[in-house]
Amino acid sequence: MDSLRTFALLPQGVYSTDMRDSTLAHVGGDVYGTVSPHLLGSFSYTGYVGDNIESVYGGYPYLLQIYGIRLDHSSGLTWGGDLRWNTPAKGLVAGASYENNDIRNTGTLNPSVVLGGPDISVPYWEASRREFIQQFYGEYVIGNLRLDSEFRRFWRDYTIFSGQFEATITPKSWYASADYRLTRRLALGAYYSSYVCDWLVTVPNTFESPSVSAPDCHLYDKVAVMRFDLTSSWYVKPEGHFMDGYAGFMYPDGFYPVGDRCPNSQCAPLKPKTNALVIRTGWSF
Repeated sequence: MDSLRTFALLPQGVYSTDMRDSTLAHVGGDVYGTVSPHLLGSFSYTGYVGDNIESVYGGYPYLLQIYGIRLDHSSGLTWGGDLRWNTPAKGLVAGASYENNDIRNTGTLNPSVVLGGPDISVPYWEASRREFIQQFYGEYVIGNLRLDSEFRRFWRDYTIFSGQFEATITPKSWYASADYRLTRRLALGAYYSSYVCDWLVTVPNTFESPSVSAPDCHLYDKVAVMRFDLTSSWYVKPEGHFMDGYAGFMYPDGFYPVGDRCPNSQCAPLKPKTNALVIRTGWSF
């Protein structure tokens, strides 16, 4: 809930805004609860299973348009869980989560976007061979100070271009953040977010991701924010982002070519460094 946190945007290496539809929802069922062993604090757990029906307007379908692919359906089995330890130490929480997906995407492919030639559309599909997410996190609150950190590993091994090629994409990301309530009306915060995307594609030759030092293989984000609570219900959050890299076009990370296509793979060049100002306001009631 935006009204409960200091930052305008959560660390994008872990909580990418353009992938919210695929990381937040499923059609299925959940079980959850809390157990409290003697002297060990308490453990909160969640388990779920269902159909991961993704929007065809999210970050990943938008990215595929670079290659002439337009998805019209994306779904598949998803299951996983989260275990959170509220430790005996006051204010200290640690936990881990896991998610497994079996996704199949269908749509159309226009080969002329990448290869040139006649403007046609042919049926297209891609499917997961193995896909999972591992996440570990911790939080410590003492007085008006909150410290957070998370690590996320995503593994996606899948068949693309209607079974013709294979690709493995393994983004790894983490962040460390701190925010402090200075007065009743003012809170300050900062975080560092790291996102590194490794990949391997056979088409039929083997193509690997560049070195991690290349701007199209990483995205590092330094962030500073001030939260002003103008009234008890109305708040404003000006936030500065100072980014290094753009992590390429193998998996969504917020950077895309200009327009919805890249004719003949001639994408608009991106700069190795980007600055951004975000101003977010909200009213809670």
